[in-house]
Amino acid sequence: MTAWKATRDWFASYESPPADMVFGHGDLHGGNIVIARTGEGCRLAGVIDLQIGGIVNLYDEFLRIRLMDDEAGRLIVSAYNRMPGRSRQVDAANLSHAYRAFCFYLAHENTGESRRNLVAMVMKEYESVR
Repeated sequence: MTAWKATRDWFASYESPPADMVFGHGDLHGGNIVIARTGEGCRLAGVIDLQIGGIVNLYDEFLRIRLMDDEAGRLIVSAYNRMPGRSRQVDAANLSHAYRAFCFYLAHENTGESRRNLVAMVMKEYESVR
């Protein structure tokens, strides 16, 4: 119950700080990313489908990737934070709260096995940042 209460309270009080608002893709996921193999490994070659690009919360873009593939999302955030010239870093705790809150939100809209999977995702994330 502590995890649910903490998640519900955070989700209810969340506001996007102006510093987190950036021009973004708006629908960034694996189907909209072009990857090329190079001598150094895989590299981002392009981003496509900018139809809903605009001012978005920085964490929304990374949240979508983590929802599709948790480990890939963590690796992408780590790589992003290591890039030179970043005016802001993606804070792992803030992303974790957003991830947990979104799973929490979805869990209320689902039943059965889907709900159990989402609850497990919330609890795993909650335990990882405690």
